[in-house]
Amino acid sequence: MNDISENIINLVSYLYNKKIIVISDIQKSIKKIEKILKINIETYNNKIILNSDHGQISDILSMFSNYMFENGKISANQKKYFEVELINLFSKTHLEINKKFWNIYKDSGASVALDYFYNYNCSINYIHLNDIKKNIYFKESIDKNKLEVTINMCKPEKDPKDIIADFNNDLNKYQKNNLSPKCDLCKENEGYSNKKEINKQNLRLIDLVLNKEKWHLQFSPYSYFYQHSIVVSDKHKPMEINETTICYLIDFINMFPNYIIGSNADLPIVGGSILSHEHFQCGYHHFAIEEAFPVYSLDYADLKLSILDWPMTCIRIESVDSKKIMQKYKDVFKNWSTYNNNQLNILSKTDNNQHNTLNPILRKKDNKYILYIILRNNRTNKKSPEGIFHVKRENQNIKKENIGLIEAMGLAILPSRLEKELVNVSEYVLGNNNNIENIHREWGNELKLKYNLNNSKFDINRELAIKFWNCLKDCCVLNPHNLLELEEIIKISTK
Repeated sequence: MNDISENIINLVSYLYNKKIIVISDIQKSIKKIEKILKINIETYNNKIILNSDHGQISDILSMFSNYMFENGKISANQKKYFEVELINLFSKTHLEINKKFWNIYKDSGASVALDYFYNYNCSINYIHLNDIKKNIYFKESIDKNKLEVTINMCKPEKDPKDIIADFNNDLNKYQKNNLSPKCDLCKENEGYSNKKEINKQNLRLIDLVLNKEKWHLQFSPYSYFYQHSIVVSDKHKPMEINETTICYLIDFINMFPNYIIGSNADLPIVGGSILSHEHFQCGYHHFAIEEAFPVYSLDYADLKLSILDWPMTCIRIESVDSKKIMQKYKDVFKNWSTYNNNQLNILSKTDNNQHNTLNPILRKKDNKYILYIILRNNRTNKKSPEGIFHVKRENQNIKKENIGLIEAMGLAILPSRLEKELVNVSEYVLGNNNNIENIHREWGNELKLKYNLNNSKFDINRELAIKFWNCLKDCCVLNPHNLLELEEIIKISTK
């Protein structure tokens, strides 16, 4: 049996074992594969097909794309496109997915329904598990907080200027017609292909209603944490944090209480990587910010308010009453939207440009709503043209991108270049060579002085976590230990 025949056996076996096809679909599935490969080979016995040693789906698809390339049927840059096209032959429709999801939700609950949808996305390789496994991950305790650090090997580093450009300009990679997506998050991406570099034929969305509006849930193909999901508005409209934001979050968390959900800020410099389309991020994860100790707490009969000991300014509000949560959020939003403090370089607005915004994050635990509000400001000046409350230049050697929602909660997403560069930093500090990148030389010299040749205590992972902690501190607008400054925003007496 030749290699391509074995690959077909592996793929059909995989499809059967993942319950994507049933036994009566086997011969028909083989014919589908043969057609897209433009070959015609022998028919297989069902007993041969139904083996369990089929391998990983990403490896199986890669074997097919390599075969097509080696036989001159596709170019090298068409490989990933072809892999999606091949697995899409067996993808379920939007209606099939939604019907099964909501039936499971009704019969077994939110967690089981989300597990089904997640496993389905993994099975058709929409979630790239093999690529995600390449990311470097570790935890480190800093100031009683257990930070998570990842070096993201899946995506290139993005300059904040590019993020602004994407927001201001049309994405010319999409075809210009009414049926095409206007950005990477539009619902029209489901099943979309431009026959070139974009192929989202196996993307599937779960339809939601939040605050009486249409929204859609999808998983991130290159997730940063378990079941990392994106909730996107049905309409293509820019990101906006306003008084209504909390209504969407409460509706979602009532529907999926096992998740945490939050929003990137809606302004350049402090916002996420996509500002052109309103969306939230959510998933099944516990973040470091949730373990932060309060600097100050005030208990009411039906609400608890805390200022957290966290490098960025964070207010935590807890209540079993969603209306109380909603009202306090609106109070903080309104107060912060107009807050000014010239001594601290905080101006809420200049020349009709809004600068004060926030990251709202919502969790539900034991029927209690826990809301985190991180205060943000994107103002610039001559001294800090990249942002007064942006990562300072002395820390941009590890991160020049915006500090987004996920990082503000204590999970660092650092660029892939660091995998090699950190080795050079370590060797430089230990005195083994001078082969250190210029952007890290100042940091390397600081570390040499800090350890003073006491190499046994040097830990590059810990130093990287400390550096990330300093990045978060750079984005702090109000010192959480200075309660007088926060009185005006939370509108309570801290005396």
